[in-house]
Amino acid sequence: MSGGAFPPRRDDGVATPEAPGATRGRVARDASRRHLQRVAAACSAADGLPPEAAAIRDQAMSELIAAVEQQDAFLDAAAHDLRNPLTAINGHVQLLQRRLRRAPDGDVAAVRVDEGLANIDVAVARLGALIDELLDRRHERGGA
Repeated sequence: MSGGAFPPRRDDGVATPEAPGATRGRVARDASRRHLQRVAAACSAADGLPPEAAAIRDQAMSELIAAVEQQDAFLDAAAHDLRNPLTAINGHVQLLQRRLRRAPDGDVAAVRVDEGLANIDVAVARLGALIDELLDRRHERGGA
């Protein structure tokens, strides 16, 4: 498969159904949770705090873990919801470009439409890359 295209494409340019990084969100979410749990365990093991303070700290860590999980779930859902229309747009662009190839040579209208479709294709690829970057940054933050 060729890299960098959105949606992913085989070498012959045909889009494939797989979403780049489909499991990346789950891996990052699990890594975030494990990291925060290790921090909480380290704090508990070395605390020496009065029981009330330790309970407050433990409650705060639990709330932090829940908030990170909620944020990660939102980002996963948002990325999925943003990719679906991009995939549909890209499919329509490809279909129209194939139809335009059948137009007679020198057809000015066909050339203009083809240029417009190429611009749409570039914009879709750019949006796909932005979604990937968003997920990559969350992935890096998660430590996985």
